[in-house]
Amino acid sequence: MHRRLALASSLALALLAAPVLAQKTQLLVYTALETDQLKAYQEGFNKVHPDIDIKWVRDSTGVIT
Repeated sequence: MHRRLALASSLALALLAAPVLAQKTQLLVYTALETDQLKAYQEGFNKVHPDIDIKWVRDSTGVIT
């Protein structure tokens, strides 16, 4: 009985965790780089880390620091 309950609980947790694992990780990057420079950084990063989605916050150096 305990073995069945443990197996059923494990299966339920695995099914609930599956959608979370399928989501991309989000990375928030604060930068003072110009918009036209960001594309090269994002393309290079995405080649190595395709499962991470970058969100850019771009502002002047004084505001960022």
